[in-house]
Order: sequence, then structure tokens, then C-alpha cells
Amino acid sequence: MIRFVVLSFLRMKDMHGYEIQSMIQMSHMEQWANLLSGSLYHALNNLEKEGKIEAAKEERTGARVRKIYRITAEGEQEFIAEMKKALMSPPGSTKSDFALALPWITSIPKEEAKQLILENIQAIQQNIKNWEVGMEIKGTQSPLIQCSFEHGIEKMKLDIDYLNKIMAML
Repeated sequence: MIRFVVLSFLRMKDMHGYEIQSMIQMSHMEQWANLLSGSLYHALNNLEKEGKIEAAKEERTGARVRKIYRITAEGEQEFIAEMKKALMSPPGSTKSDFALALPWITSIPKEEAKQLILENIQAIQQNIKNWEVGMEIKGTQSPLIQCSFEHGIEKMKLDIDYLNKIMAML
């Protein structure tokens, strides 16, 4: 997914790696996308070797030289292919560390399990608040972006309902 993200940012404008990483961090993308921001520079190197991106220019900042990348025609083709592939994936992944651990919850004291579930609920509630702020800022850009925010918030509310059911069973 990091390759797709890099290509999508470079479609907007030429950028250096740190700028891309900053945009990933500012948007909290790792929270809602299957993305590891630590793999950014590896992806940049591979995309450049493959001819999907190229150095548009280099800037010198002190002793360091940083490349400003731009997407190539080959990169544009990969972007389109990856976007089509992503649109065919389920919008809500069923992969979950929580689901993996849940059958083992009786291995810890009941009160500790309840506390962990409660903390999980509180973290999701805080995340919903963060998403609502993001929706106010970015949701006005496009009905599609608004729809994505609403979908994410509804999924988090369903997670809270699920956790409340588990809490009742405990």
C-alpha cells in the first residue's frame, strides 16, 4: 500500500521523502490504511529503480542532498492499476489481532479483562472524536471523502457495540 500512497502524493506535486512522510503522519494514515510509514524510503528506492518515479531535482540542505521525486508515465500506470485493485478489496478488513486474542481472554482475571475492554472502548471513542474533527476539516473537500469519514466512524461505533457485548458476557 505504501507504493500506492507514494504514487498518489507524487501525482499531486513533486516531493521529497520527508515531505511525503510528513503528510502520512499529519493525516494519521497509518491508523486507517494498511500502511507502515517506516517503509517509505524503501518504497521510494524501489519505485525509482523500477522507473515508476524519478528525481526531478536535488536540493542541498547543509551536507545532505535530498531528491525531489516526480511520478513517471510508468508510475502513473502502476497508480491506476493499484487503485483499481484497492477498489476491489473489502472496505472493512476482517483481519484483527483482537479476534486472535479473544478466545484466550479467560487466561487473565475477569476484572483485568473487563478493564482492557473498557480501555479499548475509551480509545475508540477518542478516535471517533479525532475522526469527527478530521471530517470537519477534510470532509468538505469532496462528498467521497465525507463518505469515507462517515463509514470509518460507523465502523468504530460498531466496534464499540461489539466490545460492549463482550463486556456483558464477561
